[in-house]
Amino acid sequence: MCGRYTRKETTEEIIDRLNAENDLPEQKASYDIAPSQQVLTIRNRPGKDIKETALLKWDLVPKWVKEPSIGYKMINARVETVAEKPSFRSSFN
Repeated sequence: MCGRYTRKETTEEIIDRLNAENDLPEQKASYDIAPSQQVLTIRNRPGKDIKETALLKWDLVPKWVKEPSIGYKMINARVETVAEKPSFRSSFN
């Protein structure tokens, strides 16, 4: 994965395309989304068969990490070892 990405679509365009429910205010497009930021996501509502919008923090902090800021550095995984490396194993399986 790269360190940053761009989202050009409006919230409305995304929810229309993915047929999701939205309770969030409009999220502006961003040309520089980086780890540690809140990002617009579409997820299955827990316990329901409904897609919904959510703002989630982009990072990966393994349970064994004592300093949460290490999650900002953990954005790249090698496909050859992702299932074995302690940093990614539980998220991958």
